[in-house]
Amino acid sequence: MPLGQGLHYGSQPANQMLLEEAYRTVAIREGDKVIELPVIKAVFRSLGVSAMKGNRLAQAVRQSMRASWFDRSVLAASRALSRVLTRFRGYPEFD
Repeated sequence: MPLGQGLHYGSQPANQMLLEEAYRTVAIREGDKVIELPVIKAVFRSLGVSAMKGNRLAQAVRQSMRASWFDRSVLAASRALSRVLTRFRGYPEFD
């Protein structure tokens, strides 16, 4: 297959395997209870616990993830607002 003409992201075998693994359910112990969570949620919880215990790498990763999420959220909100404003441009009650 020519470079740049690959399959859809979710249909590539490695990506599909990664997605399946990320959402596989695992049992974890929380105090005296055992709960089931998707792997990805268990990993984020573990990362948060490590960060709160002072692990600097975990703190840096969490901060980077938070900043990345915030940047994408602000960008998405800005684009949505722009689409709305463009749609209503020219209406007298919105000028």
